[in-house]
Amino acid sequence: MALLFSNKNINIERTIIVISFPRSGSSWIGSILGAADETLYLREPVTTPYLLEKRVRVSVFDPEITTDHNQYYCHINNALKGNAPKLSSIYAYPKKWKKSNKGKTLIIKEVNPLVINEFQKTENKIIYLLRHPYSIAKSYSALHWKKTDLFTSKFQMSELQLIQTLCPTILNENFYFQMGYLQGWIEAKSKVTLDLQSIIIRYEDLCKAPQNSFEQLFKQLNIHYNETIKNKITQSLSADSNAAVGEFSLQRNKESVAYVKVKKADEDNYIEVMKAYSQAIADTNKQNNTDITSAYVVNCSLIKWID
Repeated sequence: MALLFSNKNINIERTIIVISFPRSGSSWIGSILGAADETLYLREPVTTPYLLEKRVRVSVFDPEITTDHNQYYCHINNALKGNAPKLSSIYAYPKKWKKSNKGKTLIIKEVNPLVINEFQKTENKIIYLLRHPYSIAKSYSALHWKKTDLFTSKFQMSELQLIQTLCPTILNENFYFQMGYLQGWIEAKSKVTLDLQSIIIRYEDLCKAPQNSFEQLFKQLNIHYNETIKNKITQSLSADSNAAVGEFSLQRNKESVAYVKVKKADEDNYIEVMKAYSQAIADTNKQNNTDITSAYVVNCSLIKWID
């Protein structure tokens, strides 16, 4: 439903981009940062209108592969100006846009790490959020986002051929292997792209000590951290521990999300994800002569095995 207000009089002093692979918790972080007095918040102002225009719902992809990539870049440019379609899903705090907006910090939350370069062109601050690859794979599975080919719709032919050269069987592998490799490839590719001013955060680390972690993040971003924000964080972590995997919610259970739960029956799937994830980063390093370190290792201290 459209929201009736105008963006004409906004005055944006700086912009912070929260970007991640889908299902990584970026909506939660964006909602906390966007609640600050001096911020305005746009939730997926690029992805949302693009998906509404397209029949195929793909959020992570190189825009150059589409016939209307200029339109996608137009969504990015509009978002950076604080202008996006007036949809309630994009404007989480609509009342803040109706007030005086002098000297505001714009927070943009997005879910396509393959366009980090575009957001860095105007010297915006980038927060790159990473979540454990297996948790993301589980969430995709729970949402029935289990395509048999996770690559062809995302990359230009030259990059797809490179991936197939490095991992010839990739398109014949199962969902969990492809998910692991895709996340490792994008993580390594993104880390090469990020500038020195970018902030890389692990979702689970943020969940383990949320108040201290957010306070530190707010300080790094020069955003005022107050009791209202503290209470919002506490409230957001008070959800029932029985929330379903893949559930879309800004509330979570601290004890549940700070660890990666792996059922004994799903051990093979976990191993597939992490093996492929590590291989993708190693392949990228070999190809580009880089030394990118993965955010997670197979025997991760975050893992909790359950029956």
